[in-house]
Amino acid sequence: PELHSLAGKGRKILQKSVMVLPFVNMTAEAEQEYFSDGLTEELILNLSRINDIRVISRTTSMQYKGTTKDVKTIGNETGVSYLVEGSVRKFKYDLRITAQFIDANKDTHLWAETYRGSMEDVFDIQEKVSGKIVDALRMQLSHKEKQTLQKRFTEDGEAYQLYLKGRYEWNKHTQDDLQRAIGYFNEALKKDPNYALAYAGLAEAHVSL
Repeated sequence: PELHSLAGKGRKILQKSVMVLPFVNMTAEAEQEYFSDGLTEELILNLSRINDIRVISRTTSMQYKGTTKDVKTIGNETGVSYLVEGSVRKFKYDLRITAQFIDANKDTHLWAETYRGSMEDVFDIQEKVSGKIVDALRMQLSHKEKQTLQKRFTEDGEAYQLYLKGRYEWNKHTQDDLQRAIGYFNEALKKDPNYALAYAGLAEAHVSL
């Protein structure tokens, strides 16, 4: 009952399906691209932990990086009902993150927020954005799902940035990029020796090599 077809397209749309479009890097420095891509990937990961939401993969999401297509076209091509788009402006440890939640079928904004803070606030911001999406979908989360959304793998902002840099290099998949990724993951582990995601990234990079 949650499925319906787009007129003339025969495309099946799952009502609680979401795609996080790549966050736009509004910072002047191109090297900050790792951070906007990292936020995109982290938000995809957070939402995918909720059982009742179908979340489009990072691979598909990244195909729309820099796209000029309108939201209805993207929704039609991917079969999603909702889109998350946003931008990031980062200067040293100061952050401004804007996020919008859009009904792709109606091309209407369900909410839009701007969050300001420091790098230490980035985890709170991610939780708030995920929570806003859940509220917009009028979902009742189980206690376990609520705990999952609030789970933090590190409290160290520097370790987190190093991890995102590692993921950014890992996603390029060349030998030199993988070696740089290993360096970043190791640096992250020096900051936080209990950072499980950095260990996982390190393992993935070595396997890829």
